[in-house]
Amino acid sequence: MNNRAKHFGFIIASSDDEIKTKISQFFNENTELVESQNKILTVSDVQEWRKIIDPHFYQHILDINLGSDKEREGINILWELNRLKTSIPPIVYTKQNDENTKKICFMLGVAEENYIIKTTSFESDLHSITTRIVAQIDVPNSKATIKKGALITFPYHPDTLAGEDQLNIESDVNAITNLIVNKQVKPPLSISILGNWGKGKSFFMKKMEERINFIANIMKEGSGLDDNIFIKDPLSIHFNAWHYTDANLWSNLFAKILQGILDHLGIEYGSEKEINELFEEKGIFKIIKDTPDIGNIIGLTKKDNQNQPLDPWTEKIINNEYKIKQMDQKDFSFYLPLILEYYYLRLGLISSIRKDLQYINTKFEKGDLRHKDKSIDRIILFIDDLDRCPPQRVIEVLQAIHLLLSFPLFVVVAGVDINWIIQSITKTYPNITNTTFYEEEDSILKSDEIHAPFNYLEKIFQVFYSLKKMNEEDTVKLINSLIKEDIDSKAGNKGHLLKEENPISTEQNTKTSDSDKISSLINSFYNATDLRIPEDEIVHIRTLAPFLKNSPRSVKRFINTYRIIRSHDQCPEAKLEKYGILLLLGIMVGFPDFVDDIFKKIENSDEKEKDKSFKDWFSSIKSVSNQEIKEKEAFSTIKKYLDTLSSNSELPKIKLSDIKPNISLVSRFSLQRDYRIKDKG
Repeated sequence: MNNRAKHFGFIIASSDDEIKTKISQFFNENTELVESQNKILTVSDVQEWRKIIDPHFYQHILDINLGSDKEREGINILWELNRLKTSIPPIVYTKQNDENTKKICFMLGVAEENYIIKTTSFESDLHSITTRIVAQIDVPNSKATIKKGALITFPYHPDTLAGEDQLNIESDVNAITNLIVNKQVKPPLSISILGNWGKGKSFFMKKMEERINFIANIMKEGSGLDDNIFIKDPLSIHFNAWHYTDANLWSNLFAKILQGILDHLGIEYGSEKEINELFEEKGIFKIIKDTPDIGNIIGLTKKDNQNQPLDPWTEKIINNEYKIKQMDQKDFSFYLPLILEYYYLRLGLISSIRKDLQYINTKFEKGDLRHKDKSIDRIILFIDDLDRCPPQRVIEVLQAIHLLLSFPLFVVVAGVDINWIIQSITKTYPNITNTTFYEEEDSILKSDEIHAPFNYLEKIFQVFYSLKKMNEEDTVKLINSLIKEDIDSKAGNKGHLLKEENPISTEQNTKTSDSDKISSLINSFYNATDLRIPEDEIVHIRTLAPFLKNSPRSVKRFINTYRIIRSHDQCPEAKLEKYGILLLLGIMVGFPDFVDDIFKKIENSDEKEKDKSFKDWFSSIKSVSNQEIKEKEAFSTIKKYLDTLSSNSELPKIKLSDIKPNISLVSRFSLQRDYRIKDKG
């Protein structure tokens, strides 16, 4: 059995010697749980927790490696922690939820739900602690086997923002987020998160949002942290630029901002009665009455549900008649809902937006950006999926960011694929190499002298941060997280067993005309529902990490596609052919530019070479691709991988005959391949 040790952090936020003694005694009496000497950290005052806050503070936390080589029939007592599904977050055991505890937990990133408040009974506390831990423990049963008929399914891994950090981005997220919400930092500020397609820009920004909310909650709860460190009321707004590619971006973006402000301050909007009262109070109805034909326009608009003809009149009311600057605090909660409705009418004039932002910013600078007991200290706007937008929309977003940077209320964080941004700039401004940009009153950017596209971007963003590249270690870690259910299932059958009271006997059914159909149906059903990847194939997948380190998206696509192929009725039973499929899939996902070139060479290989090792055969071929640098990298990675297989006696030796028969099957899952092998199935 593999010893898969995980970590469990345990912090005693108390100077109570009795607690420390009992905890130490407990672990000393259960030495089989502990592989390394455990240390118990007692933190009781500010001086102690400050010692923790350094680049190596995790070394000061109790770090127990839990693992055992012993097979067990199950968990007999709570502390038989021989298998953990995942590392358990630190649990804080404290006398009370006081300021010191919150300080410690805040700096260590421990959620408050992981606090254990000391009661009069240590045994009761211990039960609370162990209950949390047991939830993360496998329940192995050495006698259990996966019976035929077990329905075991494993998840498809969607390309979403949910999930744990598997690429160690936490320190980077914290550093940038701490800057954004630091009181000493004076916006406006714009930050670009740089990364190619699928590198994890959206996930990174999602983690930033979570960190912002975490800090805000800590500050609001009176944790005892210095009030001069972080702001208390940040407002995070997420804007997906791709969702508005066929709409007016300016209206939608600023409607999103205004709606975020309203929601954060708890201001209800859309009340027809309140808007009518405000119109009556400010004389808006008189303006409408005295304006020729506006009544007809309003009637036509209501009848035909067409708002656009009303825009010019709405603009006149808002900009000329509606005295924004004379509004008092009472009016403020009415004005924002009204202006939100105004943007919903699709008025996208930059001049109007600028004036309205100026109004909001003036409220902010006076400390009046509040409603009842709620306020806003800073607005952090996250702009996502910019690299999915057409060039003109990309430029519009950059112009909008440039406008926001006129106001100290805003921090903008945008996910940027630098290649697509540069391409969008050069396509929109063909003469950009002879162009520079500066701001004027009613247009965002205009041209004059000589500058490059990067100068354009440097006027938009003050901070550029590039996501770190995945290395092989990161890739293996991500692979393990995606196949952890497969690993856990080795302990026993966690699926739903089919009823076996009336099992289908092959002998009994050979006489029936439908026996073959029934057998085929049953086998295909089992294949479709049992998507577990065996341990030997998991080992092989890990060796393909050099192929998959392009992006987290590549790893997910690889695992998801292989699960589908394994359940396919044309998937071979022979192990070596499965290893061949994994190699082909690794090439397809890792080197899409060359998959057609390589697959063609395999298909056209001489039949006499079928028993040749794939390593020797691959070393003898010559490439025909024109992309020399990338091509060399791809071929070098594949050859290095094959050399590793050849030199390791525990890894399989793959022949050309193990690979060639399954090219047709694997090719069906390739987007880039423009050469389709004739389906022989």
